[in-house]
Amino acid sequence: MSQCSPQEKKPTSLTAHLGSLSLLLGILAFGSACSRQANTAATRSWQAFTTRYNVLYNAREAYEASYRAFVEATREDYSERLYLDPLALRLERGEKAGDFTRAIEKAEKAIREHSITRKPQKAPGWRRDPEAVRLEEKTEYNPALSEAWLLLGSSYLYEGRLGEARSTFEDISRRYATEPEVREIARLWLVRLATLSGDYLEAEEELRRLEEGGATAEKHAPYLYHQARAELSLARGREAEALPHLSFVAGREKHPLLRSRLLFLLGQVEEALGHRAEAERAFARAERTAPLPPLELAAHLRRLALGTEGDRGSARLRALATKRRYAPYQDEVYLALAGRYLTEGLRAEAKQSLQLAVDSSQQKGHAWATAWAELGLMALQERRYPEAHDALALALPVLSPKHPHYPRIKELLPGLQLLRGEALLVRRSDSLLHLAGLTESARLAHIDSLIDRVRSRRRSSLPERNYRGANLSTRTETGGGKRGFYFDDPRQVAEGRQRFLNRWGDRPLTDDWNRARRTPALDPLTGQANAPLPEAEPSSEEVGAGADSLSRSFYLRALPLTPEAKDSLSARTATALYKMAGLLSERLELLSDADLLYTRLIRDYPLFPEREEAHYRHLLLALRQGHQAKAEELRRRYVREFPSSPRASLLGRADYLTELRQLDTLSGRLYDEAWISYRAGEREAVRSALERLHQLPMIPEDLRPKVLLLSALSEASAGREAQLERQLSAFVEQYPREELLPYVSSLLEGLRAGRELKGWPRPSSPEEPSTMDSVTAPTAPLFLSAEDGEVPSLVLLYPEGEIQPHEVYFALKSFGYSTFTQWVLSVEALPPTSGLTGYLIRGFRSQGEVATYRRRAEEKGGLLPLLPRGTLLLPLTEANRSRLSGETLEAYLSFLRARP
Repeated sequence: MSQCSPQEKKPTSLTAHLGSLSLLLGILAFGSACSRQANTAATRSWQAFTTRYNVLYNAREAYEASYRAFVEATREDYSERLYLDPLALRLERGEKAGDFTRAIEKAEKAIREHSITRKPQKAPGWRRDPEAVRLEEKTEYNPALSEAWLLLGSSYLYEGRLGEARSTFEDISRRYATEPEVREIARLWLVRLATLSGDYLEAEEELRRLEEGGATAEKHAPYLYHQARAELSLARGREAEALPHLSFVAGREKHPLLRSRLLFLLGQVEEALGHRAEAERAFARAERTAPLPPLELAAHLRRLALGTEGDRGSARLRALATKRRYAPYQDEVYLALAGRYLTEGLRAEAKQSLQLAVDSSQQKGHAWATAWAELGLMALQERRYPEAHDALALALPVLSPKHPHYPRIKELLPGLQLLRGEALLVRRSDSLLHLAGLTESARLAHIDSLIDRVRSRRRSSLPERNYRGANLSTRTETGGGKRGFYFDDPRQVAEGRQRFLNRWGDRPLTDDWNRARRTPALDPLTGQANAPLPEAEPSSEEVGAGADSLSRSFYLRALPLTPEAKDSLSARTATALYKMAGLLSERLELLSDADLLYTRLIRDYPLFPEREEAHYRHLLLALRQGHQAKAEELRRRYVREFPSSPRASLLGRADYLTELRQLDTLSGRLYDEAWISYRAGEREAVRSALERLHQLPMIPEDLRPKVLLLSALSEASAGREAQLERQLSAFVEQYPREELLPYVSSLLEGLRAGRELKGWPRPSSPEEPSTMDSVTAPTAPLFLSAEDGEVPSLVLLYPEGEIQPHEVYFALKSFGYSTFTQWVLSVEALPPTSGLTGYLIRGFRSQGEVATYRRRAEEKGGLLPLLPRGTLLLPLTEANRSRLSGETLEAYLSFLRARP
């Protein structure tokens, strides 16, 4: 029974029902008032509140987490100039940027669910109210969504989606045109986007428009403003202009890693401007705050390199190289030590440290390449051209394009490659001639010393620089004073090597030596052998070749002991010196080096056939250097020694400089006249212009190959094939390195093959002549499709100067041996007359094997990823091989693309 009587029960009154109904109506009214369908102060405030503290908060947190992960996952080389933002490095490398998927989803959700675009209700006379007019002009009325839009654009940017980021920020600048704060932030992001894309003029124009419009971007977003200004100034190479903005950004950054790297970048900029004390302080701050050991070490190294501690600083750097903790970064330590030695003027110690940086490098990265670059430039200063070429060729493929030495090295390498062989020939000839000129007793004593050196090299358990710790102390200390890892202790390395030698002996590779002893190949056009001269001292390969290197006869048989042999070797040396001087003055712009070689050539080789030309070039070189007194002396000497020369009468005049300039102008005008007449098909006018050109006292050197080629082509116009072939052969012999050589070789090859002369050639321009029609049928196609069942070869073409030929050959052979163990393939270099740099791969048994080889070579871990960008692997039939020499590579690629 209930404890309450019926009279005591709570009644269900009308008041209670009305209260519930009122509450429900109130909730509905509040909800409708806060709906996006209405645009009132209440709805705007409510939507901003729910946006800011719900989905926008999640978007902001997701963005911060993604950005931290992006920054910490970026691996940088601190031995090169850092970018202000790690994103620039990712974009330069072509790597995937960050993952901001969640931030993008949350920002899009905020925009999708909380955007208010309906116009508010307007009161009568609203046009007279500036606030109402401003409100009416807006397109987005949720005040919190501007942050969502900016988060969306920056997320696109850090995902590497630059096009979408640009569209988003441009949309923001239009959407928020009435809100200067948001609009200017979007435009600052557009400045950064243009800078990261390399559109520096666009970035500068955007900044100019911001400042001219009276913008207050620095006030609204000071960090972003200074970041954009610093980034653009650094990209344009204006370090002094970037410095104050970079200092501001480094001081305001909160993220530990970003703050440390910005301080490190600040130190790099200060150092580049010559502010050593300020740079040292910046590096010290970066070292104290660095959360990563590589960054801490890099800052420490730069601080020591810039410090004024003298020998103490160098000792501390040497001590760092023995620390196990820094073993992966030994190359950076030695590079910093070399920089310190160079600052102090200790060149020999610097070279030793640079060599240790090369030997100790594990990553073969920027520090390794920088060390090679410094060694190469030092060798160039010391006129050791082969060593300079080899070092710079190793450095260039790894160096960053923004490295200060990169443009100069890229410019030097092609000339050094041509110079290398001549310099080696001169060096070997000088050594052999010097040894042959000694008395017999002195000669035998020198040979005995070489033999003793070979024996010592064989007995040596530690050849110089054969292991990483060659110049370190015999005991390596690690943290706590304990012995380090095996490879950190040179003594243990030495013991291990000695045990290996005791069991297996010292057996260097003999491939190069065996190749050198084979019959030399003949040049396909000249039929002359180009065998290299033997070294006066045997190389490591020769040492391992057998007992010959321990006998006197091994050395004596290479010496030019007869007068005829000495004269022959002297003639080759003089020719090599002449070519070297021309390359140094014209290709490399090393005028003082060329001056020394011309002086030696004229002094030591009076019977040189081109002695008169060498005299004249030496005179022009002195004028080019501005050495008037020396030029006058050379002029008088030329007139005295070559009185019958046509040039002597010209050089004997007081105003010979004016005469030379006029002669240069006249010869150029006559050549242009002959060329225009040739293009127009006027044979007599061509012959007349060439005759007048040949009657001049001299023809400028740069015009001579063009004049010779034009003379040969004029013979073709008259149908005189014998004269054409003779002049083309003279062109190949006199100008083996001329850019027109592939064109001339293709003509000569067609004539020697007995192909009929049809008409006369009309190249498109004197600089880039097209394929000649005179030795082929006018209707003949440029390239021929493979016949049914024909198996083509493959041709590998690589960019010249970016990698050494032997490295490409090694990569080719290694790939073939490791991937196609059952295939018998041959690899041969393309001849110089082809005009292409690469190798021909033969021996395929079917077209399927060719396709398989190309597919495997292009795969990740295959052949092509190991070679420089721009390397091509193309099929090539025998019929198209000769045609490719006379056509452009672009034409052949177009032919391949057009094939079904």
